[in-house]
Order: sequence, then structure tokens, then C-alpha cells
Amino acid sequence: DGPRCATPHMDDLEHELRLRAKKELRKRLLGLRKTLSVSGASERSAEIVARVVTHPSFVDARSVAVFFPMETK
Repeated sequence: DGPRCATPHMDDLEHELRLRAKKELRKRLLGLRKTLSVSGASERSAEIVARVVTHPSFVDARSVAVFFPMETK
């Protein structure tokens, strides 16, 4: 976290702007994801998995937490 603003109002404004930016980013990324074919998505997923499982932090980990989202289509 960076330095805090001197006024609570600016903290609230910054928080609101961050929430809006995250919401817009999620919307854009979901739109991009919807343009991928099933085979394209599978290929990209396999590439990501290959990079993760060979990363030193993953290889050296004693345990790994995983997030598995529920599909909504």
C-alpha cells in the first residue's frame, strides 16, 4: 500500500475509483475471454499451467491454495 491521503474524503474517492477501474477491467477481460474459441482457450490454459508448475515458487512450495470459480453461463 502506498501513502494514505490526508483527508478521509480523498481515501473514499480513491477507493471508489479503484472499484470502478476493477469493474471495468473485469468487464473487458470477460469480453476478450468470450472471443476465444474452446480450443484456443484450452491451448492458453495449458501454456499457463506449464509455466506455473515449473515456477520455482510453485516447485518449492510445501502447499498450494487453489481457487476454483463456479461456472456461470
